[in-house]
Amino acid sequence: MSENRGLFVRISSHGKSRLAVSTPRSAIALTFTDSGIAVRIGLKNCEATSWPRVKKLISPLPFAPGNGGVIQEQWQSGQLEIEVVPQGTLVERLRAGGAGIGGVFLATAVGTRFETGKEKRSFANGEAVLELPMKADYALIKVTTADTLGSAIYEGSGRNWAPVMAMAARITIAEAEHIVGPGELNPEGIISPGIFVNRIVAAND
Repeated sequence: MSENRGLFVRISSHGKSRLAVSTPRSAIALTFTDSGIAVRIGLKNCEATSWPRVKKLISPLPFAPGNGGVIQEQWQSGQLEIEVVPQGTLVERLRAGGAGIGGVFLATAVGTRFETGKEKRSFANGEAVLELPMKADYALIKVTTADTLGSAIYEGSGRNWAPVMAMAARITIAEAEHIVGPGELNPEGIISPGIFVNRIVAAND
């Protein structure tokens, strides 16, 4: 989140109050809902100004014990709803949403409180719980380099989540450190093809 905090703050300041956000740190996805902003993320150290418009946070670790900051404050005051989702489950639900899959059976939740209310089946390698796909209207991602057609290259751990987020969203906005012309990127290094990126913003704008 700290890498593309600017995009999130700018969007939150535009008066939208019906959003849903999917993101772990370097990627954020927004979905408009009727009940407010639902957030699927792993945000850390987010400015307080971003949170009054957030209705719900779905995250592997909403806040660290003893260091919850504004997230813990809003949750305890009843302004923010929190749903904890294991990180692997979160990314697989987003991947299913991006691939158009109706759901995935995962063993992560078996025998825990996370299986409550969900379909469970037995397979050759044991029991698994049905996890439904996640999609978003908007994804905000951080990329190292993008061309003007949207093809993107990531650096380091940005490759873990951002490509999945880009596929799971209807519109993806990439904040790029460098923007180059078509044909200037090595095709072998492109992680997200331009078909998954709809808008590009220079990181220093």
